[in-house]
Amino acid sequence: MTAETFCELLGEINEKHIVQAAAAGRPEKRLRSKRWAVAACVCLLAVAAIGGRSLFSAAEPYPAKRHETLAPDTPEQPATLASAAPARTPWTLRFNEPGAVLGAQRPMIKGIFTEALSAEELAALQPQLRLSYMTCSGYAEFDTYGTLLRVVMRVATTLPERPVTVSVGDYAFGALDSLRDEAAVSVCGGVEFRAYQYDSGAAVTLAADAVINDLPFSFSLAAEKSQLERAKADFKDVLECFAYYDAGLPDLTVVTAEEIPELTEQLFDSLSEARTEPDFGRYLPQELPDGFGDDLIRRFRFGESDSLSGHWTNGLDYLSWVVSPCTAADARRITAVDERENYDLSLYPVPRAESVPDELREIVNNPVFEADALTQEAVWRRAWKTSDAGDTDGWRMRFGVRYGDVVVAVSSKGVDPEWLYRQLMSPNTK
Repeated sequence: MTAETFCELLGEINEKHIVQAAAAGRPEKRLRSKRWAVAACVCLLAVAAIGGRSLFSAAEPYPAKRHETLAPDTPEQPATLASAAPARTPWTLRFNEPGAVLGAQRPMIKGIFTEALSAEELAALQPQLRLSYMTCSGYAEFDTYGTLLRVVMRVATTLPERPVTVSVGDYAFGALDSLRDEAAVSVCGGVEFRAYQYDSGAAVTLAADAVINDLPFSFSLAAEKSQLERAKADFKDVLECFAYYDAGLPDLTVVTAEEIPELTEQLFDSLSEARTEPDFGRYLPQELPDGFGDDLIRRFRFGESDSLSGHWTNGLDYLSWVVSPCTAADARRITAVDERENYDLSLYPVPRAESVPDELREIVNNPVFEADALTQEAVWRRAWKTSDAGDTDGWRMRFGVRYGDVVVAVSSKGVDPEWLYRQLMSPNTK
């Protein structure tokens, strides 16, 4: 799989699915929800932007005293220290050479919801050995039955806004099968860490997998290349902390769902039937492109997740159409048609992982236009073709259109851009 193809797969993950961790030490939990993910692998590339608190700024000297054993009774930095630190053996964390990434598939789950970890839950999940500046926040993911899927913690480093993301549980993102065989194995405290790194342009992502006390762990940290050596030192120190859990810890049994949202689902037999759906039906296309069929149209509600989606195919070609309320993530990607740098794919040659600036990557990957401002030219500037062997050479497009409080997200291959524009501008949707 080429790097460009991987980026296309990455693009299929909606930014609405990324859950921000709640502040550390929060006494109550606040229910939040996630939509089920269509593809895997992605999480490792999305971990770079979650903020973490540090006592050291980038301009301050790197601390000489790195580890302290802190009392595990609170996730905050307690004033008391444990009587003795675990015996530790010096070790070196080795990485493979930076390379390309292929994603491992993740089990499909109909619905996922999240809850922020409470102070008590964080105290049961953090390792006893902690860095003097370490703070943690996190959340838990549950399926539609309230079964815990994984726990995610954000661990602060000395690099501002560059935390280590730690996923614990069988459903944890992390292990990229394409790199597992190439990963360098390093041993700390009797734990084998399989560490690897990959280059995503201006940033390098460090990642590692391990089994600790019979639980699968996944670690990741993304940093700018100019910060890479410092990031590797921080990453090694965080991994060392997690290598020294006491027996039987972390205790995932303490993490339980406070409330399970109600899940409702409705399947439609035809496009005409789905267009009668009272909330979002009028935003669906009025007709299908020639040759497209095998339609799957679904109305889905689970917690805060709320959408009407249609997927149609014609051989290897497809049309995906998702209607949902506009979110803050959508609003961040809204662009004007005269801001071509935000969406014009002709400005960014393949592979776009190298040509798109990091600060524009999110919006270029999936821009959102205002319906009243969308033009045929803007749609054409989102269209591109590829000559991959064994695939069709039809136009490919991906973008969103906002109609007031509603966003229509379209993704297609083999669909005429002019047909798509006409459907988006039909009188029933404007």
